[in-house]
Amino acid sequence: ISQSLATANQLFIEQKFAEAQEHYDKAIEDDPVASNYLLRSHNYLKLNMYRECCDDCDLVLSEDPYNLTALLRKGMAMYFLKKYDLALAIFRNCERFDTSRKLKADVWVRKCTPFAKNRAPPTRVPVAPVPVPVPAPAAPSHITSSSSSSSSSSSSSAPASTISAAERANFAQSATPSAPFVPAVSTPLPAIPDNQKVRMSWINLQDSVTVTFFAKGLKASNVTPSYDE
Repeated sequence: ISQSLATANQLFIEQKFAEAQEHYDKAIEDDPVASNYLLRSHNYLKLNMYRECCDDCDLVLSEDPYNLTALLRKGMAMYFLKKYDLALAIFRNCERFDTSRKLKADVWVRKCTPFAKNRAPPTRVPVAPVPVPVPAPAAPSHITSSSSSSSSSSSSSAPASTISAAERANFAQSATPSAPFVPAVSTPLPAIPDNQKVRMSWINLQDSVTVTFFAKGLKASNVTPSYDE
C-alpha cells in the first residue's frame, strides 16, 4: 500500500473527508487500479459528490461487474440524486446476489421503494408448459372369428369411470382402420431366360408402383414401352 493511500485511509477513519480526497487522488495517480477507485468512491459519497461517486463505481464495475460494494454504492448515490427508480433497480440486484446479506441491500430497498414510481418488483413472465405428446392407444387387431372377438372385447374393456372423455376420443380416432402401409421393397420378377435381352424389376410403394426395364444393347430413345391391363 502506498503512503498516499495509507494517509487517505487514516484521514477517512478520522472523518476528515476533504483532506482524504487529496490523498486518494494522489494514490490513483500513482496506481490507477480498481480497488483505489472503490475507496475513493466511498469518500465521494461522504462529501455528497454523488456524480463523481457514480463515475468511480462505474469504472470498478467495468472491470468487475459482480462487485456488489460498488453496485450498492452507486445505488446510494442514485438515491441521493433522487433517481429513485434506477436506485431501486440497483438495490434489488444487490439484494438478489448478496446471499450473505452483509450489505443490507434489503434496508435500502425498503427505504427507496416509497419514492420510486415503479415500485413493483420485476415480474417473471410465465412460460407456457410444452405439451407432451401422449401416444395413442394401439388400434385393435383384425378379428377373424366371432368367438375370439367376444373374448377380446370382454377382456380389454375397462370401466367407463376410469377413462376420461379425451382418452375415449383419442381411442375412437386411433381405432379407425386406415389403409395398410406397404413398405417400399424392391422385388425382382421371376427370372427371364438368359436368351432374352430384356429384364425388369418393380418397386411397390403405398400409392404407386415403379417398374424398371433393363435392355441390353438398346438405347432408351429407341425403346417405346406399352402397357396392358
